Parts: sequence; C-alpha cells; structure tokens
Amino acid sequence: MALSGARNETADQLKSLLSLSNHSNQQIFDMQSSYLKILSELNSSVALNVANKVYSKEGYVLKKEFTDNLAKYYESEAQLLNFGDAQGSAKTINDWVANKTNDKIKNLLSPDLFDELTRLVLVNGIYFKGKWLHPFDKVNTYKEDFTLRDGSVKKVDMMKLLNKKLFFKTNPGGLMACTCELPYIGENISMTIILPNEGINIEDVEKKVNHDSLKEVFEKTYRPSKVHLYLPKFKLDLKTEVKLLLYFKQN
Repeated sequence: MALSGARNETADQLKSLLSLSNHSNQQIFDMQSSYLKILSELNSSVALNVANKVYSKEGYVLKKEFTDNLAKYYESEAQLLNFGDAQGSAKTINDWVANKTNDKIKNLLSPDLFDELTRLVLVNGIYFKGKWLHPFDKVNTYKEDFTLRDGSVKKVDMMKLLNKKLFFKTNPGGLMACTCELPYIGENISMTIILPNEGINIEDVEKKVNHDSLKEVFEKTYRPSKVHLYLPKFKLDLKTEVKLLLYFKQN
C-alpha cells in the first residue's frame, strides 16, 4: 500500500524490501487484487477477514491516483484524522482494528506514537478462525514434559493426534527439522509446524528459512503418511512496530 503511493528511490527501496524488484507496479497491484479475491473465496470453510486502511493528517490532501489504487487493488480507503489529538486518533484507529478482528486485537496503538511529524498511518487488520480437519480429542490431552528454548523442561498440556494421514517431511529444503501440515476444514488453509531436529537450535533453522526452503516444505509431491503428532497447547501474542520514514514534497 505504501508502495502504491511511492516513486523513484523510495519505490525502489520498498520493492527491494518486499522482494518485488523485478515486478512493475501494475503487476504488484494485480497480484494483490488476485490475493484478496482468493481469500474472499475461502470464507465458506473458515472465517478470514483482511482489512486495510490509511489514515492521513488533516490538511494533507492525498492524490486521487493513490486513493483510487487503494480502493481498487487493496479494498481500502483513506480517512483524515487530527493527529494533534493523540488520544482521539489512537481511539479511532484502535476501534477500527477491534471491529475488524472481532475484538481479538485491542489497543493496538498507543497515543504516544503520534507527534507533530505524523502524516500517514497505514493499518492492516487480519481475523482468522477455523476448525481443524482432524480435531484434537481432549481425552488425549494431558501433562507431559516440554523442552523450552533455553533447554529447561516444563510440564505442559500436550495435545495428540494418533494415526492421522498428514503431510510430514524430514529435513525439507535443507532445514534441519521435521515439518508437518495441519489442515483446517475445507483443506484450503493449513498450519505448518516446523520442529528442529534434536540437538538443533531454533536459530539455526530460522537462518535457513527462505523462499527456496519453504517452497520444498509446502510442495505436495507424494501422498500423506500416517503420523503420531504431539503438540503443546499454546497461545501466541506478538507485537512489532515498523516505522517507515517518508519524505513529502509540497508544491
């Protein structure tokens, strides 16, 4: 979305960041539009909502070409905000995010993120809810030892799937790990688990994760095999902040 309004060196840097340097803007727009269309077609089996929005500072007029691209290719819109009212701006954006994610993501932005230099805020909201094709039976869930990243051992609730046909691979793409794909109902979306081999650090596996290795992980070149899968119950929360410095030229 930022790229659709960028030009020259800024556009080149954004394309490099997105690994899209060999694509034209129109090719990128078309890929994004196709991607959103595919996601919309998945909602028959799972709940998957993707929402994008741009907030710009009152008094700064966005070019029509930019707002048209947002609407056409990103199903997005632009809204003016008074960033001088940091509390009000944060509340407006946070309420929008909470609404788009069924109240799963709240208070995403804090008021102290807004200052006199704030001109544009780009927000992406994603909500997903699906049911496993092979549900974990509560009867097969009980406390077992789990080795943490630092090598310590902790008792956790361990879920089990026994004798289920799943796509399981050993060391795909040169990764020193086993991978297993868990499909959701509809089998259009799945979660892929990457488990480092015994004695291998997660960091060593992460260094080898790239386009080529993941391509081999996701390729289905053979039939699924029967697998005994042991997976700890988990909840994952991640918050990361990316600041993009854009330079505006006023005529």
